[in-house]
Amino acid sequence: MTDENVTNQNNDTETQGSNPYDALFKEVMTELFSELQILIKTEQEVSRRPRTIDVVVTCAPEDIEKASCETPFYFLAKNNIVGFKSLGDRLTIWEYHKIRGRADLYIAENRLTASNTIICAVCSSEPRKVLHQSKDTVEFRMIEPWHYLSNEKIPFHIIIIRKLKTEFRNYPLLLFAPMRKFKEFVKHTVENNRLKYIEYAYILHPQVTREVLMMTGKIPIPEENVKFIVKDLTPERILRHVAVEDRLRGVDVEDRLRGIDVEDRLRGVDVEDRLRGIDVEDRLQGIDVEDIVQNLSDEEIQKLQKLLNGKNK
Repeated sequence: MTDENVTNQNNDTETQGSNPYDALFKEVMTELFSELQILIKTEQEVSRRPRTIDVVVTCAPEDIEKASCETPFYFLAKNNIVGFKSLGDRLTIWEYHKIRGRADLYIAENRLTASNTIICAVCSSEPRKVLHQSKDTVEFRMIEPWHYLSNEKIPFHIIIIRKLKTEFRNYPLLLFAPMRKFKEFVKHTVENNRLKYIEYAYILHPQVTREVLMMTGKIPIPEENVKFIVKDLTPERILRHVAVEDRLRGVDVEDRLRGIDVEDRLRGVDVEDRLRGIDVEDRLQGIDVEDIVQNLSDEEIQKLQKLLNGKNK
């Protein structure tokens, strides 16, 4: 495949719509920096022909210190241009150029100074070719096993989520880790009762999140803590695992029987059980005399006649 074909393929991918992880990444980043009262914008348009940057974070001097202590972004500057690359949308050298190009447009349009600006790509897994096989274009050096930095005037940072430590400050990015790391992250959130991130995890990978919850044996019990797990299940799927006595607990008899035919109500019920608690008069109500005496012995008929004669006196 030629370089031109690769470029066209990347452009086509962009026009087909966002990666399904992108929306949640932007939501999590917005919540993260908003809680720190740091200005953040998502899908920042650049140039006359619409092109967007995933996240733009603008920091006051005191914000940089907060971010350094409470987020994995310890290297922030005043102006921070952030792109996200998930497992299905990896950082290639062409994607590097795309992020760099849009950042340059944003810097020019907003007249930002190089000394106060950084660019960052957050990657679910390690972009080995960009880091180790693109020295003719850009060179990166390792700052931490999960953090690389370019040698450019406006530095380009790369965060590798897979290599982040499983700790609270990294939660917003660990959501987008490869599966093995993701499971470790979910287990950590459960053990530390971080419900918000359990919910986010369930949005991305519901089946895996349920499996980890079951394995830990520490599923939150209160209803408000588990409603997000069952909200996408149908009543039929939920009731399939609920015992009959639990289904009927608190339901009135009339509500239980409503809409059920008499034949269906009595199916499988013995005659004695059907008649238990019903007075004789109520049992015989609406039944013809001929039907009553049919199949009775002479002795039983005589007893019945005596009973009726006694009532008539």
